[in-house]
Amino acid sequence: MSSSSPPFPSYAAWTQTPEFFELMVNSIHDYAIFGLDPDGHVASWNDAATRVKGWRAHEVLGKHFEIFHTDEDRAAGKPAKELDAAKTKGRYEEEGMRVRSDGTLYPARISLAPMHEPGGTLVGFVKVIENISDRRTRETELQKLKSSLEERVTERTRELHNAVAQLETFSYSISHDLRTPLRAMEGFSTILMQECGPQLDDRARHYLERIANAARRMDRLVQDVLTLSRLQRAKLKTDNIDLDRLVPEIVSQYRQLEGPPAEIHIESPLLPVHAHEPSVVQCLSNLLTNAVKFARDDAAPHIVISTAPAHARFVRITVRDNGVGVRKEDHQRIFRIFEQVKGPRASTGTGVGLAIVKTAAERMGGHVGIHSTPGEGSSFFIELPAARGTASHD
Repeated sequence: MSSSSPPFPSYAAWTQTPEFFELMVNSIHDYAIFGLDPDGHVASWNDAATRVKGWRAHEVLGKHFEIFHTDEDRAAGKPAKELDAAKTKGRYEEEGMRVRSDGTLYPARISLAPMHEPGGTLVGFVKVIENISDRRTRETELQKLKSSLEERVTERTRELHNAVAQLETFSYSISHDLRTPLRAMEGFSTILMQECGPQLDDRARHYLERIANAARRMDRLVQDVLTLSRLQRAKLKTDNIDLDRLVPEIVSQYRQLEGPPAEIHIESPLLPVHAHEPSVVQCLSNLLTNAVKFARDDAAPHIVISTAPAHARFVRITVRDNGVGVRKEDHQRIFRIFEQVKGPRASTGTGVGLAIVKTAAERMGGHVGIHSTPGEGSSFFIELPAARGTASHD
């Protein structure tokens, strides 16, 4: 630069020049920005305004901005009302329809702000307009998707209600129509054994016993499947449960459970839980039965029931036995319906008991698990929410 050339103004000074503001406004591509005089005539026009509205600067400069409004808005005096609102409130904003140069309408987001001199005199307005057609299109598409999804949810809900109703009908049919012939098979086999047993040889009596046992086992299987089905769809009403009261009651009924006599020890005091009492009874009864079923041949069943605080506001109920144990690779499988592992009395089970325990625990907001090593017994546990209003819960 020669010494005779005028020095380039500093950046701070440059930002105060009209050229800077014109360059800045025209660099904005997505918003129409233009100035109005105090009466609403177009005084300036950026390049984006042409892209948004279609008019070129020479076509609109000096014209009243009402040309951008619909006929209805002009008839209602809306342009003048916008100017008054901007002057009174310091800004006017809305979303509405505006007119392009070809007469087509488009949805726009509008902001109108007054400009004043340092002394407070109104010198005009700055208007910023964003074409929100794409946004409106996306909103419309989203609304259509939402409506479609709601219709699908409604339809699926209706189908689910129908399926549940059919399942309940099916369950009723199983409970009555299927169990009735099973009881008849067991009953007539028993009568035949009692009345005609002396006349039958050992082979015939063995077959009758197998028929009666198969009928009883099938009846138990039907009952277990029905129990599982009810657990999966029933609404469970939960409440605080005093396990120190409930567990001894369950153990006192142990004589009704299958298997050899077992020594059952309760490590009191037991922590209370917040759960569905009939489901807790079902879970513990199934675990006790399971512990006896998988007892070792060389040792009487010894079972310990205990509780301990678990993670955040949960209580772990553990049923520990001295049975044959379960291989690690079977720890998850045994909680699936109809899954069984080999044991001294495994054939007497239905393969549904532990699936019932798992389903019931999950419906009560908890979960189940097992720690076991073959030959060293098993510790089945259920983690349930701690009783509300207790130290373990708070």
